[in-house]
Amino acid sequence: MAGNKTFLDFLNAADRKKIREHSKSLKFSDRTRILQRGRVNTTIYVIVRGNVKVIPRQGGRDMTPILLTAGNVIGEMSFIDKDKVSADVIAAGDVHVKVLDTDIVAQFILQDPFFFGRFYKALARTLSFRLRSEGGRSADSVGKRKDKENDWDMVDYDKK
Repeated sequence: MAGNKTFLDFLNAADRKKIREHSKSLKFSDRTRILQRGRVNTTIYVIVRGNVKVIPRQGGRDMTPILLTAGNVIGEMSFIDKDKVSADVIAAGDVHVKVLDTDIVAQFILQDPFFFGRFYKALARTLSFRLRSEGGRSADSVGKRKDKENDWDMVDYDKK
């Protein structure tokens, strides 16, 4: 796969538009905890603008933070497997996200049954890409867009 890909790169223009127009927006200020390790989560957050630090834990110790930029998702693992959040996620500066909870995803699927396949394939490809990027441990390589590192203007993205 050429270049760094994010969740939104794996969706088509109509799906990005649907997310932009029909999901709730949230903003987090610098150093705000967006997700807390060990808590139940049923929401995927699509980073629209800004960066977040994912702080994984292994063997009882915090690992090197992973920087995720606009276009990426957080909370996808617990959304998929209905398990607790596996890492703390902290805003690295001001962050704007779109919120996809189970209800909105179910609504999208009812409106367009093929959305199911595109959505979960995009999640699978995102997770696969992260795992292939140095085991998901490099803050410099995981989920960074080379063309727009920290701003994903979903309105302008469709015009690329």
